[in-house]
Amino acid sequence: MSPLIHFPNSKPVVEEINLSLHSLPKDKNLHIVLLSDLHIRKNTNLESIFSITKSLSPTLLFLLGDYFYSYKRQKVMEFFHHLRKINPPLGKFAVLGNRDYAEFLPPLFKSAGIYLLKDSFVPLRYNSLTLTIGGIDFATKNIANFLSSLPKADLTILLSHKPDVIFSPGEWHKVQLVVSGHTHGGQIRLPLLGAIFTKSKLPNKYSSGLIEFPGLKLYITRGIGMSKFPLRFACPSEITSLKIKSGDGNE
Repeated sequence: MSPLIHFPNSKPVVEEINLSLHSLPKDKNLHIVLLSDLHIRKNTNLESIFSITKSLSPTLLFLLGDYFYSYKRQKVMEFFHHLRKINPPLGKFAVLGNRDYAEFLPPLFKSAGIYLLKDSFVPLRYNSLTLTIGGIDFATKNIANFLSSLPKADLTILLSHKPDVIFSPGEWHKVQLVVSGHTHGGQIRLPLLGAIFTKSKLPNKYSSGLIEFPGLKLYITRGIGMSKFPLRFACPSEITSLKIKSGDGNE
């Protein structure tokens, strides 16, 4: 059982999510690990976070923004050192969050072998599976232009730091799954009331977890770190283990 209070050095919970999508060929499964909102501080336990991540052996690693609470050289170097040591077979992909303004970050992502997606996409092939990984920059307002540029694929996954991207008009029929963070799951959750503040236009009951729309699924991770107050209450830090398979499931 996870403790009620989590601090920056607390061990994250692995949240296991299983999805079934008709668009996937029957013999193709994907295992995606999501890391978001680390807000790395001097006492953030990066060794524990990345030990768990590596042990999950993902097919893909997605990084969803807001990486540092403050830029301390030792922690910045430690973060990218760990990232270099994890190499999923289909790659590592990242988007920037609202706190990721430092100009030195993009070159560091590149040096760690990570595709930094800024209103861009990468087409992949996994045997017979065609896969598109797209990413929206936090500051982008015209999402429709980006969606129109997406190619046809068996599965298209969109990375966005904030979940509110789904309110933007555009060709959403091209996308099967959106993954995001930003809300911290509320960070402080109270009995009966739930999340107090989520920084999202979505109702507070959708502060984290899987939300289904017609033809589109949205997963919002609680993320790992904390902003302002360095604690979480009834809202444990999360590393997401997202397994996608073909089938009727919940599609």
